[in-house]
Formats: sequence, C-alpha cells, structure tokens
Amino acid sequence: NSKNQRDKYANTLRFTEPVTDSLNLNFTLITDWEKTMDDKKTFDRNSSINDLVDSLSNYSFSTRFQVSPKVGFSINKKKFNFNLSTGTYFVTTKNHAFYENETTDFDKNYVIPEGTIQASYRFTKSKAIYMFYDRRFSIPKDYQVLAVPNLDNPLVTRTGNPDL
Repeated sequence: NSKNQRDKYANTLRFTEPVTDSLNLNFTLITDWEKTMDDKKTFDRNSSINDLVDSLSNYSFSTRFQVSPKVGFSINKKKFNFNLSTGTYFVTTKNHAFYENETTDFDKNYVIPEGTIQASYRFTKSKAIYMFYDRRFSIPKDYQVLAVPNLDNPLVTRTGNPDL
C-alpha cells in the first residue's frame, strides 16, 4: 500500500523601472513552497490479520521554502535586445523519515547565487541570432539526504547521503 502526496505553490512579483526609452531596471522576487509526503506500507498477506512488515515499510515527509530576490537591467533597441539579472536563492529544507520505529530528521539551509543573460540581434525580419544563459540548481530530495534505506527496488537498496 503506497500513498504519495505533493503540494507546490509559486509566486513571482516583478517591477520594471524605465530609465530611458530603451533601458529598464528590473526587480523580481520569486517564492516557492513545496511539501511532499511518501507513505509506503507493506503487509504480510500470509498471516490472517495482514501484519505490517516494518522492515519493508517507511514514511517520509519534506518541505522546501525558497525565496529569490533578483535585480537586473534590460536594453531594448530595434534590432538588439539584452537582459542581465542576478540574485540569490535562499532555500530552507526540512526532511523527516520514520523507518523501523526510528525517526530521522535532517534540516538544511542553502544560499545559492543565480544569474541569467539573454541577448538577441535581428538581421532581417526572418533572420536573427539568440543567446541565453541561465544558472540553475537542484536541491537534493528527501530520499537523497536522509540516511534511511530506500526499499522500492528489491534488487537495490539505496540510502541517502546527508553530506550532499
């Protein structure tokens, strides 16, 4: 018996201040909240009362909250466009697992720099060149950092690494 649940909410607030007819200052605030729950229960179907098998059952719960203030500028001309933004991701994670009557908690905060560059040049109406760079990152999932065995695959048992 398995129950998985995921909730995610994201918001973006942007403000653009024109400096000249082609130059703008951009201010952005991004928030992101995610909650996941994974409840795996294995029962012994050979017994008459369907006993729960603790060694094959586990429960995990995690939340992640992220705030990212960004600042940048953009230049918009007839044939040329350029955007540059930089900021920092502030991420808080809380991870919890319950396996074989033992509770494991692992909370961690991350501060990660972020940057984006976009540029384009239009030669004609149908010919243009476009360049884009976006620095991205991935925060480890709860099963990757919790030192609890993952028994999804009977041939391979994986255990998370809290040092990620």
